[in-house]
Amino acid sequence: MKRKTIKIMLADAQLLCLHGLKYILDAQDNIKVVASASNHLEILDKGLSTNADILIMDPQQKDYDGFETIRILKERGFKGRIILLLENICNERYMEASKINIEGYVLKTASPDKLLYSIKEVNRGVHYIDEEVKKELLYSDECLKMSRIENERVDSLSQREYDIIKLVASGLSNKSIAEQLFISEKTVKNHLTQIFKKLEVSDRVQATLFAIRSGIR
Repeated sequence: MKRKTIKIMLADAQLLCLHGLKYILDAQDNIKVVASASNHLEILDKGLSTNADILIMDPQQKDYDGFETIRILKERGFKGRIILLLENICNERYMEASKINIEGYVLKTASPDKLLYSIKEVNRGVHYIDEEVKKELLYSDECLKMSRIENERVDSLSQREYDIIKLVASGLSNKSIAEQLFISEKTVKNHLTQIFKKLEVSDRVQATLFAIRSGIR
């Protein structure tokens, strides 16, 4: 049975990068680049007219705030998933990215194979955070400073909540967490509601990024 083609839209202020990504992706059997954009207006226009499954975007735009572009795009009805292609996770204003429902984080230094893998994972509904992004969150000076600021939120967690967010950050599902801690899946969900509130995040990927940056492992 033939696999469904994944429709990709690319957005990057650097035209050379756009052409290179298109060349790599169009060479794949089940991936097709349906649109490319290099500025705010193009992203909004093509994002809403091409019905792409995934938008791969460098939020560093020349004419506009890339994160604001994403927010507007979503508000106007964009239904595709989003992979951020980042120069550096912290310098790209991580806090802005964490407020938006982003499904994938990949550094621009990643190999083509890693980008292709992220596309497949995000397309099947998995939140993907590249290992190099995790390292950036752990070890860069800016992120270390950020984690110190947020230590108070971590300290507000109960021991059980801490255990659960640690398992969430390791990639476990609610069911797996419940089995490991010998509690019900409903109890895990209830704890997660409180954890998200205390950490001031809205979903699992934001909680995972927060946990990585704060050293919860």
